[in-house]
Amino acid sequence: MKILITGITGLIGKKLKIDLEKSGHQIIGVSRTNSDYSWDAINSKEFPVEALKNIDVVIHLAGTPVAEKRWTEKIKSDILKSRVDGTAQLIQAIKKIKESERPQVFLAGSAIGYYGDQAENEINESSKSGSDFLADVVIKWEKELIKAENLGLRTVILRTGIVLAKEGGALAKMPPVVIGDGQNQMSWIHIKDWILIAEAAIKDKKYSGIYNLTAPNPVSQKDFVKALAKAKGFPMTLWAPKIIIQTVLGELSKVILTSQKVIPQKLISEGFQFKFKQIEAALKDIYK
Repeated sequence: MKILITGITGLIGKKLKIDLEKSGHQIIGVSRTNSDYSWDAINSKEFPVEALKNIDVVIHLAGTPVAEKRWTEKIKSDILKSRVDGTAQLIQAIKKIKESERPQVFLAGSAIGYYGDQAENEINESSKSGSDFLADVVIKWEKELIKAENLGLRTVILRTGIVLAKEGGALAKMPPVVIGDGQNQMSWIHIKDWILIAEAAIKDKKYSGIYNLTAPNPVSQKDFVKALAKAKGFPMTLWAPKIIIQTVLGELSKVILTSQKVIPQKLISEGFQFKFKQIEAALKDIYK
């Protein structure tokens, strides 16, 4: 198949390109730099329609990183616009293609930020949305994503948790430090499982709608840090009070301190077999 990936230079996009090419697919990359097509989801006025020519599958991953910098009003605006306006541009470009020549499948990254902070409550795909900044972003983002379905594309929205990978992402910035009481719930997924789910969703027509992309066993922040310290060979874990993190990171600290116990109920119900269900096994694989 001929597959277009936006945000191809990001953590997931780079890994997805490698694995899909190994499976024999032709990959067309779209990003701000170093790709087949150049597109800036914030500053461009439209998506390059020519990139969609003869494409079978669109995988939409573009978006300003959420946890890379302290949130200013400009950063928050970029986080929102890159997702909402960027998706709107992509949908408009697909609309310009004749129905008989449009892609058949639309896979889109989303985020469990949709649910906001729900303490110890178990969350599945039918759980209510949150009301904080990230929840508002994801609600508006998914309103644009779902429009692909109205254009006749089988649409799969992937609400992703913390992606664990050796190459970068959250783990690269995560010291073995417990923050506060460490009881906030962390919902994670090994990047290998993320890729396997995406590959299954490309091929299998049963995949449609919204999915939580998290491992079946979320853990407390305290247990996550313990497992991380063990996997990296650190002799101990450290502790920091919440107030320090809140002072240093400002509003961005909510990304670290929010509690989300997310269950991938739809994937479990449809029989997907996770390679990494437990945090210890996932981290051992990454740091082996």
